[in-house]
Amino acid sequence: MLRAAIRPVHLAARSVRPVSAARALSISAVRRSDHAAPPPLFPPGSKAGEVPNDFEHATGLERLELLGEIEGVKVFDYDPLDSSRIGTLADPIKVLSWVRSLSH
Repeated sequence: MLRAAIRPVHLAARSVRPVSAARALSISAVRRSDHAAPPPLFPPGSKAGEVPNDFEHATGLERLELLGEIEGVKVFDYDPLDSSRIGTLADPIKVLSWVRSLSH
């Protein structure tokens, strides 16, 4: 009975890897690569005594949009919807979204 209780603990202890070794391998290629890191979504902020500009102050989706403008990527689609017809249940006007379905 004691042997049956100890066996799962022994197998679990054998399969545990040191966390530091796994982490060092996962980030070492990033640190040594020649590619620049992507800009963070959280800005560093402005210096003390200065008024921040939009780029330094923006966070979240607003910052993502500003970073996209710098890279020349259109993050959000501001084009108007098709208003040449009225949408019906059989033929709706589709609005593209990141959300797959609405649960409301």
